[in-house]
Amino acid sequence: MPVPAHQRANHERSDDALMTIRGLAFCLDTVRDRDPAPEPTSDAALAQAVVMSLLIEKVQDLEHLRRLEWVGLGGNSPGLSSEDVALALGEQAAPEKGAA
Repeated sequence: MPVPAHQRANHERSDDALMTIRGLAFCLDTVRDRDPAPEPTSDAALAQAVVMSLLIEKVQDLEHLRRLEWVGLGGNSPGLSSEDVALALGEQAAPEKGAA
């Protein structure tokens, strides 16, 4: 049985976000391995703070995308906008990557 296009698209968006999170976690781990206790004003401390901030943002994005996946499978997720629901059900095209 083929997977409906909107369900595949929902999964691929979540998978892309998860790959980004894995990459950011690897970056953070690498920076911490190089300098586990950086001076607060050092480049390493700044890098750790920036990557941690990005990780938190991406985890929040992934949580949202997982809710879209659930709706796309027929579930209900209160708090999603009508545009989000339409996207999850394949009734609306996803915004272009990088579009503001």
